[in-house]
Amino acid sequence: MKIVSYLLFLSLICNVASKGSNKNKATNCLNDRTCTKRGQECPNTYYCNKRKCCQYNRQPQCTDVTLDGQGYPSKCRGGGSIRCKSGHRCVVEKNNLYSMCCKNVICTDHNGEIRRPGERKWKAADGCNKCKCKAPDGKLVCTDTKLCRHCTKPCKLGPFSKFSTCESNTSRERKTRIKQCTRPPFKDKECNEITIDSEWCSSTQPAPMEPGVRRTEAGAIITGGKEVNPKYNYRWMVRLVECQCGGTILTPTHILTAAHCVTEGNLRLIDHITIKAAKHNLSETEPFEQTRIIPKSNFTTQIVKHGNFSAHFDNDIAILVVDPPFEFNNYTQPIILPEEDDKFEISAKRQCVIIGWGSIECSWSSTQCRNGSEVLRRAHVSLQENCDLDHTNLNWVTDNMFCASGQEERFWWTLYVQV
Repeated sequence: MKIVSYLLFLSLICNVASKGSNKNKATNCLNDRTCTKRGQECPNTYYCNKRKCCQYNRQPQCTDVTLDGQGYPSKCRGGGSIRCKSGHRCVVEKNNLYSMCCKNVICTDHNGEIRRPGERKWKAADGCNKCKCKAPDGKLVCTDTKLCRHCTKPCKLGPFSKFSTCESNTSRERKTRIKQCTRPPFKDKECNEITIDSEWCSSTQPAPMEPGVRRTEAGAIITGGKEVNPKYNYRWMVRLVECQCGGTILTPTHILTAAHCVTEGNLRLIDHITIKAAKHNLSETEPFEQTRIIPKSNFTTQIVKHGNFSAHFDNDIAILVVDPPFEFNNYTQPIILPEEDDKFEISAKRQCVIIGWGSIECSWSSTQCRNGSEVLRRAHVSLQENCDLDHTNLNWVTDNMFCASGQEERFWWTLYVQV
């Protein structure tokens, strides 16, 4: 067994390889088409059930779906997929059972954030009612429950206040003004009703946030480390130049990286940290890259390591705060984060992607690696329910980690990952 210490910062994009549960299946079947158990004869969004092609029951809230020559939704991820046309986006079923190109219907909430049909409801501006984005026209619909009404009768609203001050005049900042209630309906009743209005500080509106969406989802699944193609496809990946580490964009101002990259010993040797987004080739100045710098004087305020980080790489995570924020565009976007109640299951049926500029050559007799990659590379790995590391390496694995393995040409290797 070849064990390699794969020295890259890991951005994980996990795909569920197992079939969905029966709750996602329906009886809407094609009587004129038979299939085998594997269901390869069935069109996209269909599965094989008792030798018949039947449609999955849980279909996304899509409009203007792109169809193939037989009138079925064209897939936009995996082998034989298409690239969605302008104004459309690739929608993937949560268990990766199918994908389709849908019209990119969006709504903008009271905070200026982009919302889409099918997403979970969020709180309205009053902090009480719930809102959702409704297909097919992208209409913003909010509840109006009695328990959320501050007043039993309409308040008299005053004039708008002045707009708030724009600090940086960037395309990611908005200025806001409000109308407040000046006269409650009853003297003994308090009314907190307000009206909010906002505008972008810059005349150029930024590209919409697309967390976790690559530039293209097309292309066959591969094994073994390969150069990322097309360039900048993993738009949340950044390079920490002086630290020789990678990082992941969480928000325009927050970067996730490994705590061992920003230890006191490492920081003592450098005067600043340069963070570059939209990077592919480290030896070139690239057209879409953005650069942010954390000076040495701000290390204590802009670098936050996990409080329980240990020298054995347990809790090996840190957050970097950048100023000014990164500008989101077609080449720079944040990673998608799980919901609070989402559960990450360690299963051999799950497949993940690791990306980075780490070492690509290692010796047989040790874990010493050399020759870091000049270009961003990726490799597919499978999760392990039980780590197959030797006893020495297994002692480093804690309950905060999991193991994954992959194949690089004729070598198998195993790594352990912080969660």
